[in-house]
Amino acid sequence: MMLVHHKAAKILSPMGIWLPFICIFICTQIPEAGYANTLTDQELHGYEQWLHSLENSIAGRIKADRAENYPLYPFGFPRMDATETPPYRYLSISRALGQMEKGSSDETSARGRGAFAALAMARNYRNLTEYESALVWYQEASHKDTNLAYNSEINREALATAVALDDSFRVVHSLINTLGTSNLIGREGEIVLAFRYLLVHGDNKNLSLLVQKVSRLENSMSSRVRFWQAYSFSFLKEWSHSLTEVRRLVSSGSLSHGLSEQERSWVLTALPDLLVMSGENSAAADLYRLLAKSDLESLRTWGEFQLASLNFLNANYLSAYLGFQRVCESQAAVIWQRHACELANLAERMHEIKSEGSPYGAAVYYK
Repeated sequence: MMLVHHKAAKILSPMGIWLPFICIFICTQIPEAGYANTLTDQELHGYEQWLHSLENSIAGRIKADRAENYPLYPFGFPRMDATETPPYRYLSISRALGQMEKGSSDETSARGRGAFAALAMARNYRNLTEYESALVWYQEASHKDTNLAYNSEINREALATAVALDDSFRVVHSLINTLGTSNLIGREGEIVLAFRYLLVHGDNKNLSLLVQKVSRLENSMSSRVRFWQAYSFSFLKEWSHSLTEVRRLVSSGSLSHGLSEQERSWVLTALPDLLVMSGENSAAADLYRLLAKSDLESLRTWGEFQLASLNFLNANYLSAYLGFQRVCESQAAVIWQRHACELANLAERMHEIKSEGSPYGAAVYYK
């Protein structure tokens, strides 16, 4: 296989990682597309279900003229229009203001009412964005929660409040508790938030510790936690581990599993991309063909782009040119469109060189 250098060597895939086909082409010998397809029927059918489910979900939302209502970081509340204020917010603010006006003597009385009252006060202050006061009450709730009835809520919300306050000391303290606990069952929200915080801050050391800790959950891992586990493995460039988790995700069927549209799209692009990283080009090509037929433009153009990339790697330059050119001429507002135009020109030139050299036995150098 010829080695070709080109300035458009790297692109950012929808899965959010640099996945440079042409760079891989330069650096290593990738197995041909005829490599054995290791996808099981369950994985393939599950992948199709994930794709059709996402297509239907987005089509229904667009038909209803609604924006995607994804959960916001760090508190995880669904995104709402700025003009909308939920009734509970008015109630929480009035309660918090009332407590603040009554003075410190009533605070002592509130503490005597137990963990639930302290947790309610913490939430009131949090809704007022009085995060320092909220953290004091979360700590009080934790002390009062002797039977651990609210333990999961307190830990998750206290960590989110510390993140919102940008209090690195309190965040690290909460993360140490998460990493040090012997039992992660029932702490899904806290684990997801820990993943997101460490990813945002690029803390690879503690992220590695967290994925090792979460790996112990094995079959009891929820789909939301498994998603962030897979994403974190990808972030850490532990491709084989990420691939294992993504394959488990798609095998679980078509339900959304509480994941946002963007997260579900990541799974759909991550699986074939990670298969390529593992040298399983034939399996990846099957999934890219499904994406290339999708109703969702970003997925469709990515599938076409990657199929063209695989054709390029296998010296099928004419097919590669046609694929890159379709993406180049599409109306999709995707970041890899410019790269497709550049690679279309390169593939066209390579096809010309290969055709001109074929009568002289040059074709053998393209295998």
